[in-house]
Amino acid sequence: MDFNTFGFKPDKKRILAALNGTSMDKVPLFDNYIDNLLVEKIIGYNAGNTCAAIGDPYRGDARAVVAGDMCIPMDPEDFKNLCNIICQDSVMIEEFPFMQ
Repeated sequence: MDFNTFGFKPDKKRILAALNGTSMDKVPLFDNYIDNLLVEKIIGYNAGNTCAAIGDPYRGDARAVVAGDMCIPMDPEDFKNLCNIICQDSVMIEEFPFMQ
């Protein structure tokens, strides 16, 4: 799948400008969940989905199962690659393990 970002690159300043109500070069793009099938079409291989932060399937955490499907955490480099391809301006961190 080929995306035309019209020369834009991801930029966190875009998110901050939107939150402050100031001028920006384009509407910021961010998404909490990108399904594994769409991720695979975008980056060309199965890398999981962006919602796998809800539990560790390798430790038997039941929260890692969503609608009967196992959510496999994406490798951070794959996630960065995905965000750069689609010009996503921010990423979301669900929670840190020490906060449980």
